[in-house]
Amino acid sequence: MFEGDPMSPANRALIEKTQIARFRGGSRWGTGPEVNDEEVVRAMMVVRANAMIYNAPSPQLSQMLLDLLNRRVTPVVQSRGTLGEGDLAQLGNVGAAMVDVGDAYYRGVRMPADQALKRSGLAPIQPFAADDNALTSTSIRQASAWEAWAVLRDAVVLQANSSDHNPAISVSLGPTDSWELATPQMMRFYVKGGVLSHGQHGYIVSNANWDPYPLANKLEDFVIALANMDVAVMLRIERFRNTFFTGVAAESVIPGARADFYGYAPVDLQQEVAGLMNPVAPFGSAIVGTVEDLQAQTRIKVQHARQAVDTTFDLLGFDLLEGSMWIDVRKIQDARRQFGPVPTAAWAAYRKAVPLGSVAAATADFLRNMPAAMFFRDLPPAAANAP
Repeated sequence: MFEGDPMSPANRALIEKTQIARFRGGSRWGTGPEVNDEEVVRAMMVVRANAMIYNAPSPQLSQMLLDLLNRRVTPVVQSRGTLGEGDLAQLGNVGAAMVDVGDAYYRGVRMPADQALKRSGLAPIQPFAADDNALTSTSIRQASAWEAWAVLRDAVVLQANSSDHNPAISVSLGPTDSWELATPQMMRFYVKGGVLSHGQHGYIVSNANWDPYPLANKLEDFVIALANMDVAVMLRIERFRNTFFTGVAAESVIPGARADFYGYAPVDLQQEVAGLMNPVAPFGSAIVGTVEDLQAQTRIKVQHARQAVDTTFDLLGFDLLEGSMWIDVRKIQDARRQFGPVPTAAWAAYRKAVPLGSVAAATADFLRNMPAAMFFRDLPPAAANAP
């Protein structure tokens, strides 16, 4: 777009002109019907206000989003025209209202956006830098996969430390062992020691009746999150192999750099995981005297999850193979280039174990056998101890 200092008079004018044009154009984004519930739009704006700080918005952009919320100015937003990655159309509609374009509701009354701003005491903003991207661009696929993993881990721990047999009998526990056991709810199931119980006391509690659905459902949630992450990983690999994005072919800098031809393999692996994300259909067969009439199909769900994890390791092997090679390329182009402490530590450990030109299988083995804590010591405890 420009060269030199972005704050120079000529560059600043160019950036401001470009940004205002993009914000104004946002009024034409998306397609109807309009979102007819103002609270839905306000909820979207709150989510963006909380997350936008990670995209380096200008101060005026951040403040305007908060002002629109606090003064009850709600832009008219289209319901269609986005694929869910960043809600570009809908947030473009919001951006247009910030610069006096489009329509908006002011305290529940619809009117042109410029009138809504005036009545609320707000002035249109002059967006700057990459405000259009800061407002509309979001992506948290990997975070969603980590979140799904954490929820699954908690479900496994809960399942491993509780009973789904009906009833559950806990011998020797009493109301003095914890405050929960002394509650009226639990005291209903307390059996005092006596002659008939041979002096034993404890609790007899009805529970899930062989129903591991909390764990089984979390398994499928995790596979879905992995599949959504893996499509982004696959596309990243493909773009590294395209000179439109890299500006130069790796072989032009390092002859023979692509010793391992893997062609369609990343796409193949991603599609394999995508096929595993379909939930197992719920089923009930009244077997064993019509008592065991619900089946969680945990075995099948575990098989899907294990295959998805194993295949994802193979896909990430290609990702590391490609990304590390490009660090080599950029270092050869300019030895002064820096890539940050975490990528540099990973690259150095990887190159020590897997020389340039090795096959993808060796890279997947590196990922499986080399936890990050072994080569990067500055990770916070939770990240360093993650499986």
